[in-house]
Amino acid sequence: MPGWQGAVAICLALAWRVAALAARGALDTGAPALDRWAVTKGAAWDIGLGLALLTLARAFALGLPTARAARWVAWLAGGCALTSAVLRAGDLVHCWLGRSHIPAEAFVYLEGGFGLVAIEPRILVLMAIVATVGTVQAWLTQRDVLAARARWDALAVAERRRLCPLLALALAGLLLPGGRALQDQFRWPPHEFEWRVVPEINFFRQLSLYRAERAGRLDVQLPSIGADVWGRWQRAGLVPPDTRPDDAFPLYRATLSEPPLPFAPVAGAPARPDIVLVLMESTDAHFVDGLGGPYLGLMPELGRFAAGVTAIHGWHNTTSPTIGGVVTSLCSVFPPAHTADRKDQAGVDASSRYLCLPEVLRAQGWRTVWVQGADLEGTGTGKFLRTHGFDEVWGPDDIRRRSPGAVFSRMGAHDRDTNDLVLAILTHLRAEQARDGRPFFLSLMNLDPHEPGLAPAGCGLPRHPDGRDAIANLPRSESARTALAAYHCADRELGRLLRAVMAPPWRDRTVVVVTSDHVAFRTPTNVDILAGAATGWSFGPIPMLLHDPLHALPRRLDVLAGTHDLAPTLLHLLGRGLIPTSMAGRSALGSRRDLPLLVGRIGRRLVWVHDGARQAEVPIGDLARRCAYGESVLATAEAGGIARVATGPAAAFARLHLLPGAGRVPAPDACDLDLWLRWQDALWALRRVSPVP
Repeated sequence: MPGWQGAVAICLALAWRVAALAARGALDTGAPALDRWAVTKGAAWDIGLGLALLTLARAFALGLPTARAARWVAWLAGGCALTSAVLRAGDLVHCWLGRSHIPAEAFVYLEGGFGLVAIEPRILVLMAIVATVGTVQAWLTQRDVLAARARWDALAVAERRRLCPLLALALAGLLLPGGRALQDQFRWPPHEFEWRVVPEINFFRQLSLYRAERAGRLDVQLPSIGADVWGRWQRAGLVPPDTRPDDAFPLYRATLSEPPLPFAPVAGAPARPDIVLVLMESTDAHFVDGLGGPYLGLMPELGRFAAGVTAIHGWHNTTSPTIGGVVTSLCSVFPPAHTADRKDQAGVDASSRYLCLPEVLRAQGWRTVWVQGADLEGTGTGKFLRTHGFDEVWGPDDIRRRSPGAVFSRMGAHDRDTNDLVLAILTHLRAEQARDGRPFFLSLMNLDPHEPGLAPAGCGLPRHPDGRDAIANLPRSESARTALAAYHCADRELGRLLRAVMAPPWRDRTVVVVTSDHVAFRTPTNVDILAGAATGWSFGPIPMLLHDPLHALPRRLDVLAGTHDLAPTLLHLLGRGLIPTSMAGRSALGSRRDLPLLVGRIGRRLVWVHDGARQAEVPIGDLARRCAYGESVLATAEAGGIARVATGPAAAFARLHLLPGAGRVPAPDACDLDLWLRWQDALWALRRVSPVP
């Protein structure tokens, strides 16, 4: 067991861990509240690491022949403890800022690379405090190892021999917590927290990628794609039709390649309508009772809107998190997500060209405006928006200037203040349109539903006069109710906005789209409210509501489609498909309906496949193993032309390829998906996504 120095070192680690979680809880929820599971998990993790470090250091120190060598081990153990504390400080502060859980990635978001020029003074103070605690912790760890060696040297040879078996047993027993903690990073769940739980490992992993990218030393080659593989990919909708793998830009084509819109036009409809796109933060279809959700009355404004417009059932998010959802919604591409690619989006913008929806619309006469309440610079959202077609980009600083007394959440402006700005901009755009006739494309994104619920003070769930809940099927958990209250109040603000957008005569000349950036993640806060939802950890059905004054659309469309289909769908609807493009998606009003297979990805972390009946989320790192064993990504009984692939020993696996002549298209096997993802990443690295500037 550790001596008093080691015990104090472990207690210091636990103290700042609990304090950090308490402070983070206060920042997240607006009230100082501890998440007991997070505290328990973090404390167990730190105890495991602390004991494992001390035990290993002691074992090495006791086994070395000289005291001088043992001192080197003691100093090394202290250095490890200090490095761990400093890296965890970086992980903590950037988690607080809502930017990243990955220290190296978070630092390269900042202007000046790894400099600290953009970190607020309070954050620097926090890092200094944690680094100081880490220094004390490191010194105590070093002293503990030296004290253990001194006690060992004082023992007689016979006593040492008698204690050796006991020490070996203690070593094995004390390493178990550390081993369990390491195992935990892959199991809770592996594709969601894969490296986050170990910031020490992840920092150096991300740093090596960053340095190699900046030095131009990444050895990237475009995988060779045979005609048979390309044909399977095309039939599955993974690559555009009428393209070839040996083209200089394999995703590029002259037009969207969509069939004529199968809906009658409305007489007198404008040729260039105004467009309003609303991206709801972390909003599942599960929360909207008008879309089959269980919480009747939770989002009544969205439910009423859904009842009067076209609702596309089967719409899913195909990427995450928010910056990925924004890029994929507007540009219909899956950008890779590693350190260099995410630095202010400069890596994505510089490493390959691609054309986005606002660029197309601006070139054809639309004014383009983006508004959001969340930080614009943390993940490079602002730079991406400004370099991909938006004339004006408004964020929390603009809201603060307009409303000096506004109260902000940890992550930005509340929806109420954001919508005040949006309505003022809407009035201005309509006045400009009356003057020069130019239509506008107004996009906005709310914030309050962000986990764990960021609604302003006073926001609560409605109750009947007798005290009963006015919303059906509410969970009992207080954290779950806080999250649902944020959705309810965000819905109220959304209703206020939609009434202004849809007021006569504007509704007859405005295309309105309401959807979400991604589903609500399954976290300890949200797991109760997602009970029964058809979502995995990162993917699931989201609203896709479309008001189209141009065509006689039905009230309901059943199409398996998703985030990367948004831009092609809007361009198809507007009759603007005759553009050069490298968009990966298809129109949900056109060719997507003939492709009952949907594939999504989150950077290099996760791939997702849905065939209309089955879905699976698979860690990208696991695809190579599944390929080697011949496993399919989806396995089920044969139905509707889908091959059956059973689980079991390697010899029992059957490779699942696209069946010639089948009425439906089965999912690609793990080998196909692994190759497709590596091929995509190589296109970005080699700047071969699109020749369009």
